[in-house]
Amino acid sequence: MFGFMLQTILEIAVATFIIWGLFNEKTLIKFEDRIIAALKKKFKASRSKRNVYRHEARRHGNDRTCA
Repeated sequence: MFGFMLQTILEIAVATFIIWGLFNEKTLIKFEDRIIAALKKKFKASRSKRNVYRHEARRHGNDRTCA
């Protein structure tokens, strides 16, 4: 019973968001751009941390490159 209610609420929320997105397309595009920029920033920082680890591991003669 609870699973059915949760699924119905999520379906209504998704439908409402889609309809809102049709009428507020510019706002939705700005929101998507902010999300993409935040994800790129996070992955760029994560990638640079892995590169530092690999560089340090190779410099000390340790061949492990797992992050």
